[in-house]
Amino acid sequence: MEFAEVLHPTLDGAVLVAVHVQPGASSAGIVGVDPWRRRLQVRVTAVAKEGRANHALCVHMAGWLRIPSASVSVVEGATSRSKRLRVEGLTPESIAALLSQHASGDDA
Repeated sequence: MEFAEVLHPTLDGAVLVAVHVQPGASSAGIVGVDPWRRRLQVRVTAVAKEGRANHALCVHMAGWLRIPSASVSVVEGATSRSKRLRVEGLTPESIAALLSQHASGDDA
């Protein structure tokens, strides 16, 4: 499965990214695309308590995509490991290219 398959453009120009998060990991990073879940597999070091993992996910994603952290938000799944992020200011093609640069290549 390609990175492009977890990206869904919206009518207003943003992109929704389907993500599965592992909070409390030893290091933050993009593992790759999980073909079974059809989601981008991401690890964050923050624990899933009081929105810390969601905040860390948005900050890391913004860093990987080289955009301001205000351009990334959780729009679905705030209390779940399966989430949808809204990314503003980039095309699906540019997001896919940037994510592939930061993927670790570990198996999901």
